[in-house]
Amino acid sequence: MLRASTAAQLTRMLTYAVEHGTGEAAMIPGYQVAGKTGTAKKLEDGRYVHRYVASFIGFLPAADPRIVIAVILDEPATVYGGVAAAPLFRDVARAAIHRLGIAPAPEVPLPDEALLLP
Repeated sequence: MLRASTAAQLTRMLTYAVEHGTGEAAMIPGYQVAGKTGTAKKLEDGRYVHRYVASFIGFLPAADPRIVIAVILDEPATVYGGVAAAPLFRDVARAAIHRLGIAPAPEVPLPDEALLLP
């Protein structure tokens, strides 16, 4: 089981990854998203090949999660999770917000360490 303080810190870090990192394409105006991109080179016969799996997994609203969405793309045209999967996450999340009537929540503060980064 995860301690509440650990979950809160992880949420803050995942929110930072969306707002200032590789997950910016997952942002939705009015909603704070927490999530992480992924880019993995595929393995074939014990060797890495030039084919990829791109992903974005996130939840929202960050302060009061109502939905979790995992977007995993096998061999997308654009290999990076932030470019290939995050926009699809955003589109699915927008539809879920509308369909489920999810209200915005107060924002999660960014981690203190983030303020030290350029």
